[in-house]
Amino acid sequence: MRANGVANWDASAYKTFSFTHNENVNLQFRAESLNLFNRVQFGYPGLQQGSSNFGIVSSQLNNPRQLQFSLRLNY
Repeated sequence: MRANGVANWDASAYKTFSFTHNENVNLQFRAESLNLFNRVQFGYPGLQQGSSNFGIVSSQLNNPRQLQFSLRLNY
């Protein structure tokens, strides 16, 4: 049996803010998205011939969309 390939897109964006009185200190805001388009990767179908779930896909292998925000202070 074959299964579909992985179609998982991750993305991130960040912005760095510098403080004018001290150039060695800056603050970075980050936004990250895992599984950006929220695509499902189905699990493998049941492989045991003669069982009640033979050929039935009943699981998901990847996680749903996850968003993550963070602040990073560099000094």
